[in-house]
Amino acid sequence: MEATEKAWLKLKKMSKLRFPSHKPLSTEPDNLDDCLKILYVAYSRAKSGLYLYASQLDNNAKRQVPLAQVDFQQLNDFSDTEHFEAVVDPLPLLLGTNERLEREVIESFVAKFRFSPSSLLSFFDLQYAGPEEFWKQKICGYQSLYNPKSEFGRVIHLVLEEALKAFSKGSKWTLAKLIQEFEIHMLNFYFPQDHRVELNALGIKMLTIYYPIFEKNLNKYDLAEMKMFSDLNLNGFASAGVIDRLSPNYQTKTYRLVDYKTGTPVKIEGNTFKAFKHRMQLTFYKEMLLQHAKFQSFKMESAEFHFLKSKSLDCIVQAYLPEESDKDVLYKLMDFVAKQIQNRDLADINNFPKTDAGSMKFVDAVLNDEL
Repeated sequence: MEATEKAWLKLKKMSKLRFPSHKPLSTEPDNLDDCLKILYVAYSRAKSGLYLYASQLDNNAKRQVPLAQVDFQQLNDFSDTEHFEAVVDPLPLLLGTNERLEREVIESFVAKFRFSPSSLLSFFDLQYAGPEEFWKQKICGYQSLYNPKSEFGRVIHLVLEEALKAFSKGSKWTLAKLIQEFEIHMLNFYFPQDHRVELNALGIKMLTIYYPIFEKNLNKYDLAEMKMFSDLNLNGFASAGVIDRLSPNYQTKTYRLVDYKTGTPVKIEGNTFKAFKHRMQLTFYKEMLLQHAKFQSFKMESAEFHFLKSKSLDCIVQAYLPEESDKDVLYKLMDFVAKQIQNRDLADINNFPKTDAGSMKFVDAVLNDEL
């Protein structure tokens, strides 16, 4: 529907095709007939199920309507608009209520699920996600809604990744080169014009402040966007993670871990849920590296978050070395979520506010066996 080059953008070779979730499912009046013909063809070719995904956003990229599923078995008369609307319902809170969906779809989704820092912690993040969104996005693979700030973060990560890889091949990027590549990548990503101007200026400012720190500890052995797979959980689910920058020292058998953050800086030692998420993220990476064939004998020398949005150099780097107690917390949370998945259950979160503090209370309730 309205899949134009402007909406889909030109893709580089080997790039993943991204669904243009910033596009609402509306159309210009003169194109309506053609769009209905396309929709009819898609509908009439469905054999066992028909699923419609829609994302309708306002100018600030805020969700207006939820994603929905259509049970093909109930959809017999597409010509009746009222009947069509009657069978389009949001995905049930408990996905196992539809036996056919449970048998044919959910089992395959669950089998493919991998724990990652983002998937695990999204389950407990009541402010921005929570158990229901966890099921939809992390288990069922619902398309995430377009978010300009997330896309901006991807651009920053991509540029820093390319700069590290260039250095490992003997080419050190200057600040001017870094900014030049950033601006090129910004053109390859979709942004509403008002967001593009703002984020382009922000990116240049962030990279300019961060460059002295970035170049200071460059290592020809640096690994950029290092992908890892292992089995941290005892309930049968594999684990996966991506480390932004790993700097190993093969002489001392130690490594330095860096994770880039483009959002608002957070005090890692704080009591907020955001701080807790960051500590768990580093703990997750440490545990995965302990199972890595190449680095399991290495010791973590330092683990750092680099907050690129900081206003001064002194505030960019925040270090934290995970402790044994962090490991215990991580495994207990993973065990809780794994059992929720296996039992096709969702924790009752009605008593917890959908805030940062409410998320932390949810975590504490799990750790204290109150749920």
